[in-house]
Amino acid sequence: MSLSKLKAVRRGAAILLAAAFVAGCGGTPIPKETDPKKAATVLQTTLEKWKNGTSIDALEKETPAVYASDEDWKAGLKLVAFELRDVIDQGGFSTHIPVRLNIQSPNGLLWKEVEYNVTVKDTVVNIQKQDVPVE
Repeated sequence: MSLSKLKAVRRGAAILLAAAFVAGCGGTPIPKETDPKKAATVLQTTLEKWKNGTSIDALEKETPAVYASDEDWKAGLKLVAFELRDVIDQGGFSTHIPVRLNIQSPNGLLWKEVEYNVTVKDTVVNIQKQDVPVE
């Protein structure tokens, strides 16, 4: 699937999710949108912690708790360097941030283009990594 198609699918999913919240239980408050600048700052800080050797599980003990989903980090691979790209602000509950990762794998250094979906709430932060398909 091309990157533009992937973005279109994500955009459509975000619209459907927002519509489900609006049409939902009437009494449930609608969650606030994630501030893109805050999301980028939180992701920058979180990736610095990975680079400095913090385990992914240790993030859950922080305040606010950070729940991160990244199979490379979970597997214990070392982050050598990273570069945040331009934030993709779609005005939704999460902010999409493309990142270039330099990971030390058993086979040597590996550069990966990924995208993190970051949701920042008062008491919790969710960070999910998605690999960007090579075109």
